[in-house]
Amino acid sequence: EQLPERRAKKLPEKPSFAHTVDTMFEVDMAERPDFKLPPRMHAVRISCPEGDARRAIVMAKDKLEQIDLFRGRCPGEHGPGVDLRAGLAVETTLPEGFTPAKHHKMVYRREKMRKSYQFRAWRVDATTVVSKFIKGDAAGGGNVKLGPDVTSHEVEIELDAGILKRNLEAKRAGGRHRLWELLSDFLFTAREIAAVAGEPAPLRLPPPLAAPPMGDTWLDEATREAFKSRFETDGVEPVIGHYMYRLAA
Repeated sequence: EQLPERRAKKLPEKPSFAHTVDTMFEVDMAERPDFKLPPRMHAVRISCPEGDARRAIVMAKDKLEQIDLFRGRCPGEHGPGVDLRAGLAVETTLPEGFTPAKHHKMVYRREKMRKSYQFRAWRVDATTVVSKFIKGDAAGGGNVKLGPDVTSHEVEIELDAGILKRNLEAKRAGGRHRLWELLSDFLFTAREIAAVAGEPAPLRLPPPLAAPPMGDTWLDEATREAFKSRFETDGVEPVIGHYMYRLAA
């Protein structure tokens, strides 16, 4: 088995929270062979906790491939209220003390307030982003002109790199792996979240279920209470089969 132990599919009780400020530059890595990165243009992000520049982390992001499944914001298009993008990128932490040179172009500055939910093989980030894009050509991050605030709301799903690597290595070696299940579950989850996020109004809760036609004699009260306790639900129960209660509880 190449996946962690299966658990109930519910959100963690206490998601982690982070408030950071990112500044993005364009840097040609051909100038820095000591970083051992492909000699082409990279997006370099300087990220620090809000109000504490001393704890900055510098990352170089190399976007390998991306697919835009639909673009609701493009002019002349009508459709879902969100954009959905599947992307593959490599992120590398750069040495401490790296600072952009004067000729490095500053692209934008983003303030992010993010809640993160950790699941078995991926993490879901729900982020409110306030972006300021640069007006004109800016270099070095000095006195630049910032545009007005642009607020957006993002939901990102990121695969656990360690689990993905183990499955890839097992596949290459001809061993047992669950690469297909890992990738398909990942994309199905992204599709379902995009569908919910694109709804014009919050979804209504399902109505309380009446007792099954066959009556309650087939299910003992202890099993029903075990199910409710396990999934912290009150009134929402399986539609068919007593085995659903017993498998879950």
